[in-house]
Amino acid sequence: MKKTDNFTKTIAVVMFAAAALYLFGWLWRSTHENMVTAPVEAVTITDSAQADGIAVREETLLTADKQYISVQAEDGKAVAKGAVLAVSMNSEAALSRMNHIAELKLEIQSLTAVLSGASSSESDAAARDADIRAAVLALSGSVARHDLTGVASSSMDLSTLVFQQDSAADGQSQLAALSKELAGLQSSGSGETADIKAAAPGIFTRNADGYEDLTPKSLENLTVSGLSAIFASRQPVASSVFGKLVTDAKWYFAADLDTAHAAMLTVGKTAYLEFPRYYNDRIPVKVESVSPADGGKCAVVFSCERALSDTLSMRRATAEILFSEVSGLRVPLKSVHVDEDGSYVYCLTAQRVEKKYVDILSTEDDCYIVSVGSEANSLRENDTLIVSGKDIYKGKVVDP
Repeated sequence: MKKTDNFTKTIAVVMFAAAALYLFGWLWRSTHENMVTAPVEAVTITDSAQADGIAVREETLLTADKQYISVQAEDGKAVAKGAVLAVSMNSEAALSRMNHIAELKLEIQSLTAVLSGASSSESDAAARDADIRAAVLALSGSVARHDLTGVASSSMDLSTLVFQQDSAADGQSQLAALSKELAGLQSSGSGETADIKAAAPGIFTRNADGYEDLTPKSLENLTVSGLSAIFASRQPVASSVFGKLVTDAKWYFAADLDTAHAAMLTVGKTAYLEFPRYYNDRIPVKVESVSPADGGKCAVVFSCERALSDTLSMRRATAEILFSEVSGLRVPLKSVHVDEDGSYVYCLTAQRVEKKYVDILSTEDDCYIVSVGSEANSLRENDTLIVSGKDIYKGKVVDP
């Protein structure tokens, strides 16, 4: 019995010693050898703010004194002084005739283009396929903009490309018939219509929203309360209005902005605006004015000479104002070390520790943004960064 007790005690002591040794080894590895790594990420950090505002342009409303209108100008396109914008008439029959004339002109134009480029070569077939794709995209864009004139033109172009005539002779015969029909309609309707022409060069749009009385002069010495009054100045649009003409390429955007961000703008300098709903790129603008603070906000006026055609449908909008932007590589704060030569990080490459110096561009809450170097041994995206660890040094081989 005594022998058995001694044996049990011995086994217990051995098991305790083994557990203690294992625990000690785990603690030693955790405090001396444990290494935390992370992949290097490429990031772009922007400092921006949103601001509600309104677009202001030099605009002239276009009206007709007759009941029926056939718009001839293409929405969003430039027109010259004296160009026919629309044709007005007093009867529905005259309107129907005018619309048919427009359709015939499109058919003649498309058929003429097909006949002038008719060929059966493989290269021309490839070009025709490209033209069909372009026509499909044009039709899609016209539908998205609710441009009825553009829809009609793009539909005709697409149908002509898809259903080309089998022979040039058939095409010429059809072209002659269409031209004869057009001449007859034009002669029979003479005196029933009146052309409405552009009084000045500009960009035509059918979109009238009731803010056309606003001009750039309305923004002079603008205050926060003055901007609120502008927001509320919308007027009803008369039934006789069929569109408007924008007569100056320079347009403005006035917005209210919190004082902290307004203080980051400098009058006369360039800023950048984004309007994701209307335009897929940032727009450089000039800061025209920043008002005194009122209720924690300032009225800011920007001017621009780009993207006018693309933003014609934009009036009241929310802009993203970009103040600064930094692009580089993201590294955690605790992964960066400093010696007499500068800041550096450790990376793990093929189980060997490398030392790479970095240039810090900015400091964020939990990381640095460092530049992408041009040297062969510079830090790169997807490098394995050593965030923390014990006894880390250049050239050390790490056991996987």
